[in-house]
Amino acid sequence: MAKHRKIKEYDWPEIRKKLLEGQTYRSVADDYGVTMAAIHKTMGNQVNQVRDAALSIVNAEYKLKQMPIDAEYDARALARELIAISDYLARSAKQGAMTSEKLSAIALLKSQGLDVDNLELEQLREIAALQDVANKSASTAIELLKITKGKEETMPERQEIVITGGIPAGVLPDSTVEVIS
Repeated sequence: MAKHRKIKEYDWPEIRKKLLEGQTYRSVADDYGVTMAAIHKTMGNQVNQVRDAALSIVNAEYKLKQMPIDAEYDARALARELIAISDYLARSAKQGAMTSEKLSAIALLKSQGLDVDNLELEQLREIAALQDVANKSASTAIELLKITKGKEETMPERQEIVITGGIPAGVLPDSTVEVIS
């Protein structure tokens, strides 16, 4: 029997619940008339993450119960502080990313308005400074994204571009500009 049914969005929470309760992927797939691969593709990692998180919570609670009551209280207070710090960083990263986007847009508009035949050093410095602040504003958000994705990727190195006359294509607003007189 060919299985071609598509699972509805509202079915996924129930599917996750069944898998967490111990039903096999095959039995859940049969219940919904789909392949086991369709269930596993969407739920495999999620179910494992939920199980791992639940196990971590159980282990942490067990360790807390082994402590004297005042140490348990301190550990819980510290955990609340760490969660608050994480929330503050996330909000700060979001605001930094929004600031970065606005500053980059301003730098781009300014660079598009340049008269290549009448370039002034101060115009280039202003655009470079705007883009530099934009890049710095985004740094917290970028670092948090790397942590969230669990990747150790590094940002590409910024290029030093020397302007000796005219503006090379693509220089502004994405690069650091060093002007040699």
